[in-house]
Amino acid sequence: MGQANQKWDRIMSFFFNYPTLVISIRQLAAKVKVPKSTLQRELQGLIKEKLIMKISQGYSPGYKANEANFWYKFHKRNFLISQIYDCGLIDYLEAQFHPAVIMLFGSGAKGEYHHQSDLDIFLLASEKDVKIQKYEKKLRRKINYVTKENYTQLSPELFNNIINGYKLSGYLKLR
Repeated sequence: MGQANQKWDRIMSFFFNYPTLVISIRQLAAKVKVPKSTLQRELQGLIKEKLIMKISQGYSPGYKANEANFWYKFHKRNFLISQIYDCGLIDYLEAQFHPAVIMLFGSGAKGEYHHQSDLDIFLLASEKDVKIQKYEKKLRRKINYVTKENYTQLSPELFNNIINGYKLSGYLKLR
């Protein structure tokens, strides 16, 4: 990926993790370590794409994630999924559990997470205790995983939440 994409990733990563925060360009430049002039140019493009909004707040404008926008949620979910694959979590879970399916569900699958949200993962596999602290540290979020040998063992609410999630690996056969 080019340098422009790295800047986009750093800027949007901030807005993905702090979606309700209104932040000035000066504060954002310090947080994402992008020069103010470059950041201004990037923000204009993001405003045009309706991924973020410019908010009037006295002397200088603030910027905030446009959480209502479909494409914002789409990019946010895909950004998280990319991080999950890049850190090696899926490979690790596949090697440890040999699951029929791995599903991301909850706020991560909907693109509605924030910096304190945990990661909810379902594995159709035998229950096993594994060490995932390394991946929690890489992703900077707690990982909750649910394992069941058969999806019929799940409560109807949890089952619906899982099947409306995002398939990370494998195949879920319902009938």
